Amino acid sequence: MPDRAGTALAVATAFALAAVWAPYTAAAAAADPAAPCEGTATETRGFSSVDLDGPEIAWTESTKYDTARAAVTKSWNALGKVKIMADTATTVNDLEWRDYSKADHRAAYWERHGNAGATDYIYLNASKLDPPAVESDTSGRLNVLGHELGHALGLCHKSRDVASILWASPRSTLWVTEPTDVDIANYRKRWG
Repeated sequence: MPDRAGTALAVATAFALAAVWAPYTAAAAAADPAAPCEGTATETRGFSSVDLDGPEIAWTESTKYDTARAAVTKSWNALGKVKIMADTATTVNDLEWRDYSKADHRAAYWERHGNAGATDYIYLNASKLDPPAVESDTSGRLNVLGHELGHALGLCHKSRDVASILWASPRSTLWVTEPTDVDIANYRKRWG
């Protein structure tokens, strides 16, 4: 006899995924999978943490979320062009990871300092990334850190009408844990 709870869960998951990505049609994706920014934001090479001489992002400082950072770095590095790596004696520090704990609405945020040679920051909020917070599981952490690293690469928030790691806020616990086709297309428009 089939497991009714398991079947119901599978059906509910399929409907949830269809509802999330239904407006993003196959025809639209085939025409141009890149998606515009929400609001008035734009995506530019200049509004990123990327050292354009590389192009690279050399980061420093360990974080208690190093496992998730390594995984999202690997996902973004797989796209080529921009190399995301630890800072060395021969590189300029472009990005610093910092942990903090504050009861605010943010799980993390990217802070740009804007000048050549300036260090940008990704702040990771332990009050949202540690249990019992919703984002504290592996998928939640991958979503949060991958999202912020997307900003460091110059990418903006995307509409919930498309599948993207760069939603301004995720849909409940339906985490996007690596760059989607939309994110990859927007990355390629910026970096080739």
